[in-house]
Amino acid sequence: MTFRTWLLGTIACALLAFMNQFFGYRNNQLSISAISAQIVVLPLGKLLASTLPSKLITIPGTNLSFSLNPGPFNIKEHVLITIFANCGANSVYAVNIVTIVKAFYHKSLHPLAAYLLVQTTQVI
Repeated sequence: MTFRTWLLGTIACALLAFMNQFFGYRNNQLSISAISAQIVVLPLGKLLASTLPSKLITIPGTNLSFSLNPGPFNIKEHVLITIFANCGANSVYAVNIVTIVKAFYHKSLHPLAAYLLVQTTQVI
């Protein structure tokens, strides 16, 4: 539960999700796996470990505190970031429904309906 894990994991997840969805519309589809994010994240984690301040930050009104840099970048953080990236590497199948309705039937779904369709199919 470090700042580096959440920062790099969220960026890796969002970037892989965007890139795989973007390149999925090509004739020759390109898929980027979580292994590529795993390779890229290691030097970024070590860079953040060397540059982030290790000073404690306290949350006002509570006695809770945390550090942006709790120590050297370790394997647990690396594994968690890879898990984050793997969640974003897979595409959402319901987006194909929205795309097919727009491309083949020349209809447009209301954005809220499309969002709810995608979210409800991701629950299981």
